[in-house]
Amino acid sequence: MSKPSLPETPDSLIALRRMKLLIVLLIITNLGTGIYGAYLLRDVDRRYSELIDKSVPPLNDLRELLADVTGAMLATNPAHFGTAPADNAAPLRRLRTAVATEQEFRAGALAGLAPQPATRDALQAAGAAFDQTAGELAALYAAGDKAAAATRRDQQLRPAFDAYLAAIAKAADGVETRSLALSRDYTADTRRFSTIVLGAASWPVFALLGLVVFVVALLLVLVFVFRGHESADSP
Repeated sequence: MSKPSLPETPDSLIALRRMKLLIVLLIITNLGTGIYGAYLLRDVDRRYSELIDKSVPPLNDLRELLADVTGAMLATNPAHFGTAPADNAAPLRRLRTAVATEQEFRAGALAGLAPQPATRDALQAAGAAFDQTAGELAALYAAGDKAAAATRRDQQLRPAFDAYLAAIAKAADGVETRSLALSRDYTADTRRFSTIVLGAASWPVFALLGLVVFVVALLLVLVFVFRGHESADSP
């Protein structure tokens, strides 16, 4: 014979409904936390990928530009040239190639500095001044006027070269500063979102702790009440 089941009382039905509601709430919370966590991970990956794209290529272009402008400056050394125009064909070709390479990489570096218009314009002006003086130097070497070229190199090209290097360094510092600022903002946002996720995932624990505190407090109140009644009833 099968054991007869106990009849369900209204209180047991209410408790059962509450238990079902709690289970549904747990499932919904876990699903929502999982979906939001996946979105957060994708957003963090996208942001840091953009940060790398905004910082690494411009810094690499500036590093290459620094090497190219140094090479162009070395190509203007009077030691490479003679006093006869016929002897200067090869060094002139190297000089013009070096300047053309420097101009090409400067164009790429300027494109990476679009978010910093003031720095970009300063770099463009410094590069144009250097190129103009280097072109004038090449014309003097082509004419065989080595002495005048050496004088102009020391008096005009070297200050332009120093200003160019300073502009490159300032542009690199600007890219680095902007990247660090974005990185700090992304880190703060990630921490804030992580706190939200952890809070949403931990609410059952907090609810359980709250229930335990409530039960303990209720028991303490009942103990004090019973002790008060016992004291009142004792002769």
